[in-house]
Amino acid sequence: YQRRVHGYQRRVHGILRNTMILLLLLCIATISCNWKVWEVHEELGYTGCLKESQEVYPRGYLSVGKVDPYYAENIKKLIEARISTTGFMLPCFKCGNPRKQANELMDATPLKERRFFVHVLAGQWGEDKSANRAFLNEIADEFAKKNNEAGIVTNAFHWEKVMGKDCDDFRLLMMFYIDLDKNPSCTDYVPFGGWFFPRAKLIIENDNICGLS
Repeated sequence: YQRRVHGYQRRVHGILRNTMILLLLLCIATISCNWKVWEVHEELGYTGCLKESQEVYPRGYLSVGKVDPYYAENIKKLIEARISTTGFMLPCFKCGNPRKQANELMDATPLKERRFFVHVLAGQWGEDKSANRAFLNEIADEFAKKNNEAGIVTNAFHWEKVMGKDCDDFRLLMMFYIDLDKNPSCTDYVPFGGWFFPRAKLIIENDNICGLS
């Protein structure tokens, strides 16, 4: 198991750097994942090939502490294509000021009452777990102030490294778990962080979707 989770860590970091579009599958009941949600990591061109998905989430905030330059245009294209959308963020812990980061993402989003998904990945946060929790709490609180919500994208390995094994402070937030195994099933999920069951699973389904690779 230890070798497996360390393998996931290396694969997650490599794939999130190099893979431009990932698939989130909604976990229904206890076994099936049949709700297609795409995570987009670059500029979208033609959106027709994404029509089969129920939602598309463009990357809205970069881990260097600024809004993704393609975000506003991607959101606009998805709205025009009548595809449900919201943004996700890779927060910049070292930049500080989590409320400012949350507001920058919201200000760049021409939609109201969204749920913005925050990636919690080891190596992108601080060493102090209490400080990490406080940082995430400020992001979530700032979203809530403007009638938005926070969601979480992580897995047990990353959550333990960043927030601590005992942290269930965010259990009421929607959570997508990462398991990049190309297997559209949620049967491999093991509860952590107070989430008895995830809302969706992040996998890789295709290496070339909408011309993105």
